[in-house]
Amino acid sequence: MSALLGLLLAIGLPGCRKDLADEVPELSQGLQHPDPDERYTAVSSLGRLGADAKKAVPALTEALKDKDANVRMAAAYALPKIGPEALEAIPALVAAADDPAPLVRSAVVYALSVMAGDTASVRTALQKAQRDPDETVRKDAAEAVRRLENRLKYEQKAAAKSKSP
Repeated sequence: MSALLGLLLAIGLPGCRKDLADEVPELSQGLQHPDPDERYTAVSSLGRLGADAKKAVPALTEALKDKDANVRMAAAYALPKIGPEALEAIPALVAAADDPAPLVRSAVVYALSVMAGDTASVRTALQKAQRDPDETVRKDAAEAVRRLENRLKYEQKAAAKSKSP
């Protein structure tokens, strides 16, 4: 499938979303394409599928190590869109927090803040990112820590409510 067709289907042409879900194996293979633009489009298309792309989580996790920074960034943004089915990618995201490209590190701190619980490895990665040499990464990491803390507070309140008689 061409990158353009994948992108058009991914943005939701009427009646095509189900067809794109059927294309997960082909889109996953697109991550091996020699052209980084094709790999980027495949990653972005998989992310737009959300939970329908759960079978692509291993391929997206591997894309966090792609030689192209834009592909790695897109993979970091795609994984949270898949939802809980992508939690297995958290260790790879924590490792990607040390990526040489600031745009990837920013995407990773976002992904960790919306996907992960308050684990020691996630907390350490976010705290390290707050000391990143890149100002944008530092700002994104501070926002990610706030987002994670707010989400955890909400989850604690919801759990307390559910235990109330």
